[in-house]
Parts: sequence; C-alpha cells; structure tokens
Amino acid sequence: MIILKLIDCQKFQCNFFKNLIVLLLLILLSSFTIIFARAPQNKPGLIVEEIHLVGNNKTRPSVIRNYVPFQKGDLITKHDVVTLQTNLNQSELFRKVKIYTQPGSERGKVQVYIEVEERKGPFFQIRGGFNELSGWYFSPLGLHFNNVFGRGHKLGTEFLIGDRVVELNISYLKPYIFSSEFNLGIQLGVLRRNYVHFIESEKFVQFVDQGTFNIFLAGAKGWQKHFRFAFLATNNDPEDFMHKGGSSGDEVPLPPQLDFVSGENQINRFQISVLEDSRDNRIYPRRGFWGGLFFDQASQSLGSYVDFYKLIGNLRYYQKLPLKAVGALHFQGGRVTENVPFYEKFYLGGPNSLRGYDDRSLTPLGYASHLILGQAELRFPLSTKNYPYQLLTGVLFYDTGFAWNDDTIFSLSDLYSGAGFGFRFKIPVIGILRLDFAYPLPQWDDLHVYLSLGQTF
Repeated sequence: MIILKLIDCQKFQCNFFKNLIVLLLLILLSSFTIIFARAPQNKPGLIVEEIHLVGNNKTRPSVIRNYVPFQKGDLITKHDVVTLQTNLNQSELFRKVKIYTQPGSERGKVQVYIEVEERKGPFFQIRGGFNELSGWYFSPLGLHFNNVFGRGHKLGTEFLIGDRVVELNISYLKPYIFSSEFNLGIQLGVLRRNYVHFIESEKFVQFVDQGTFNIFLAGAKGWQKHFRFAFLATNNDPEDFMHKGGSSGDEVPLPPQLDFVSGENQINRFQISVLEDSRDNRIYPRRGFWGGLFFDQASQSLGSYVDFYKLIGNLRYYQKLPLKAVGALHFQGGRVTENVPFYEKFYLGGPNSLRGYDDRSLTPLGYASHLILGQAELRFPLSTKNYPYQLLTGVLFYDTGFAWNDDTIFSLSDLYSGAGFGFRFKIPVIGILRLDFAYPLPQWDDLHVYLSLGQTF
C-alpha cells in the first residue's frame, strides 16, 4: 500500500527520488534474502577424499586452492567441478587447466585432480567488449605479466579503441590479499571519451580527456563477494567547444548548459557496491539474476572540486523457456546530484541504452540527473551446436525509458519506447558481435541499425 501510494500521486508528479529509494530498497532486500537466507539442500554427490595439485612447479598451492569452491570432506557434484574449471580459467594465471576425478578409497568418495600448465613468461591478449559508458571497445594489444613469481599477482597494460573511447591503462591485482577473501586492485589510465549532444535535433560531439587512478577492494568469495569498496580520482579536461555533426566537424562554441563545466577539474570519490550474481552462465545466461546497488560520494574533503552523490540500481533476470529459448529482463534506475558535470550524469538512446533512436538523442542538453530504463528480450538459438555457446542467436526485444532533470515532472506518458529484432554472432577471441534492427514506437517506418559487441545485458 505504501508503494502504491507513492507511485500514484498525479501520474508520478511526486518526488521521483522517494520512489527510486523504495525500489532500490526492495532490490537490496531481495538480494540479501537470497544471499543470507538460502536453505541448505540435501543434494546428491560425492565426498571429496583428497585434492591433488599437478604441474604447479612455480605456483604456491595456496594460490590454486583460493579458487577451489570446496575443500576436503565436502559433498560435491559435477556442477562444483565445472565451477572450479571456470574459476581457474578466468583467473588467467595458467596457460591450460584440466580438472579430472578418480574413485576414492571407498564407495561415495572421490579424488579431485587439478592439473595446470604454467605460463613461462608474459603473454599478449586480444579482446573486445562493451559497457554503458564507453560503448563497444576493442583491445588489439594487451601485455600481461600474470603469476610471474607464482603468488597469483596479475599485472597488465592495455590499449583500447572504441566508438566512444581511446584509452591506455595499467592494472594490478593481488587476489586474496593478506589471506583474506578480498582482492586488492589498482588501475591507472589516460583516455579520451566523446560525448554526443543534441540541440534542436542537430548532433554535436564534445571530447573529454581524463586521467584516472582507482584503488579498490572487491570480495572474491564467501559473503565478501557481494561487496566492493573503491576510491576513484579523476582529472577531467573537457574541450571548450563542440564539433558540429561529428568528431571531425566544424568547431562551434559551447551552449550555457555545457560552458559552466569547461576547463580542467578534479573529482575524487569513494564508491560502495552491493552485488549478487546467480547466473548459470556469464556468456549466455539461461536462469538466475544479476543485481547491484552502486553508491558514489564525491567530496571536497577528498580533494574534489564539487560535492555530489550518485545512486544506481541495476537488476537483470533470466528465465529458461521451452525450445532452449531464454526470457531476459533488465531494469535500471539512477539519480545523481543536479550540479555535476554532464560526464557524471545519465544518457538515454542508442545501442547500449534505448534502441530505436540515435545515440543519446533522448538525453536533455547537459545530460540527465534522473534515469529509468526497462528492457525485455526473447533470446533463442538459431544453431544448437555447442549450446549454450552456439555460433548464432536470434533476439526479439522491447525497450522503454526516460531521462530527465529536476525541473521536469515525470509521468508515464513521457516514456519513450523501441522494439525490434537482432542477431548475436559468437566470434573467436572477440566474443559476441551484436546486430540489432530497431524501430522507435509507434513509428514503424524509421529503422535504426546498430552494430556493437557483447550482449545488451
């Protein structure tokens, strides 16, 4: 009754922030219910009699055991063995990993063997992906020095190019620091991002140069895996002009909504994240959910030129359907203080947001302090070989959302919507290549085509 009363005041013409807080608290409550209230299950399995390590001539046994989700005496199933294989592969500490089992000394017991082939030195890596801020990106050259001394350290540098970003970064990760359940990470980067502005339906592009320093503690397993704590320092230098029509267009002066954030500035903040991931597969999830609450607080006491906070709730749910199809749902809501630069605010429209519209074309000039976005997809394999790692997947989708500032009163009639279909191609090394065909509803004669990397969510 309380929630209905909140969202029924003059078609959402009430304080949106109160409604967002209620929704985020519900997501948080659901996450903690799943995290801390899971009842133990009497599952069939075998008891681990011993865990044997093979081939780790350099790597300390404790480094490998950190990635093992069970220990001697535990009851395990085939799923636990698969999880172990996945954990060690994703660690990128070894060249090859092989997991196999042998019968134990008596019925109901099993011997687990972990055989690794260690890396002999640095290695190069090519990869691609996407995120909401940088769009799709491709790393043609990454040099990594993982586990050089056999203690699980990871050190690497990458050069990224994408549709919105060019970046050079260096990262360091120490898993399970001080024998705890937390990973310590440090990242340094220099990058240039482009931001799209629309003024009376005309497109402009502005570049922002950034230097970043990020140090974080992220939980690795146990209850700690649901939490991440970070300090992020960013030096920002936005251009004091825009390019008309695109990145190589004529230079034009900034409008007043953007001019107040021109010039170099420093933003320092701490970040707290609460996460839950019960997906059965990261590449092609068929069941489970991924959810998170993200809170940023920038403060002049931390050396930031401006005080502000940012709060984001993100929830993704996956359900297996007949004929190997999957139903996928995504909701995102966000709120940020009004007086921050546009590159700290939200946008709407485009391949990584609301499809059926030009990139960021549904965003107020100077970007938005409020965001609400909902997406639904029906995913189905068009080739069943190697399912769920099939080469070709078809998608039907529907997106809806709105982005606005404090001076706008939001109502349901303001929502933009888009629908369409698409294809996902599994490409070696790069990952998922995404091709979408979308229409802005109800205009079925205005087709937008997007080519990007990775799943939308």
